[in-house]
Amino acid sequence: MEVEMNISKKKTSFEYTEVKVISNINLQGDYYMLKVEAENLEQQPFPGQFYQVKPLTINNNISGLGRILFKPLSVYDYSGNSLSFMMKVIGSGTYDLSTMIKGDVLAIYGPLGNSFINDDSYTANLKKKKRAVLISGGIGYAPLYYLHKKLLEMDINHHWLHGGRTADDLFDADYICTDDGSKGSKGFVTNCLDLFFSNHQDQISQVYCCGPKPMMKKVYQIAECFGFPTLFSMEEYMACGIGVCLGCAVKKSKSYCDENAYMMVCKDGPVFEGKEVDWDE
Repeated sequence: MEVEMNISKKKTSFEYTEVKVISNINLQGDYYMLKVEAENLEQQPFPGQFYQVKPLTINNNISGLGRILFKPLSVYDYSGNSLSFMMKVIGSGTYDLSTMIKGDVLAIYGPLGNSFINDDSYTANLKKKKRAVLISGGIGYAPLYYLHKKLLEMDINHHWLHGGRTADDLFDADYICTDDGSKGSKGFVTNCLDLFFSNHQDQISQVYCCGPKPMMKKVYQIAECFGFPTLFSMEEYMACGIGVCLGCAVKKSKSYCDENAYMMVCKDGPVFEGKEVDWDE
């Protein structure tokens, strides 16, 4: 069966591109930065999009792992020559990716999904806005970094709040906090939102968020009280990446329900308006 995919202008049957690893660095704790060649990629990714990836070699040898499923990884950064993924080791798949070295071969297809910045009219409108707020938790930092980079390029004022369980989960941001107080302010990143939103209520015009679902639910609830529009990058496991396996379903909010009560994160997202999502599911 042939499926229309956002890889090229032609139809493809799960075709992928083989790219070589440029570097793979342990950032801290369980976090790694995997950088691969990008010269052969036909399309430029946009903030919020992702790729499905699978190692074909590890330590420059045929892996022999027999893995069928690809792993979804958000785009952390992109230039014409390289594509970077920030990942956290949480299972065998991400562990295999973390052990790849320079010269290893990665199977990759994408970019997939929608973006935080969808079209030229959206970008033009965003430039007119006063301030954007980025809120991330843990590995939710990854897709927001590429957005942060694009906002800087467009000279759009923004503020970034990031939280994690411990100092190992923290990366550069304007405001940081940890659950255990090992770095930054102690407590959840959502604990400061009421005060932050109140102090900047007349300036904030867009909220972007990615992180654990309980955190995102709280962000949406607080932002909704202030009337701020929100965009969330949903974190669900995506086995196929094109809406075939139905493994990444999220329920629509009642106000958005039609004949389809569920949305596929990979196909309909991964970026959704906060009001689209049933946060109680």
